[in-house]
Amino acid sequence: MKTRHMGYVHYGISTERSEELQKLAKLKENRELVQIAAEQSRSELAKYIVESLVEGISYERLYRKYWLPYTADDFYGYKRRAIFIFDMLLKLQKLYETGKIPKQKGEPTR
Repeated sequence: MKTRHMGYVHYGISTERSEELQKLAKLKENRELVQIAAEQSRSELAKYIVESLVEGISYERLYRKYWLPYTADDFYGYKRRAIFIFDMLLKLQKLYETGKIPKQKGEPTR
């Protein structure tokens, strides 16, 4: 299935969870994870996906500001994928912080 046709349901994300993730993406402490998720989703769109998630800007506003070479369907498809990746990164971070994923040898402590 093409990315543009993938909805949150295809990623196993409920409407409520997607709304929660979009709020979490706006928090400064999650900025690095949002950037990583956007890069992994579609590197060419990462800057715009991050701006959309962090500032709540729509495709239409981004298109007028930057002239994006992607359709709205494509943009939102990659944005949904970035939200899915962001969700996975948050879950991994939680496992790491709770000690369920052991620290690697030589890894700096935080």
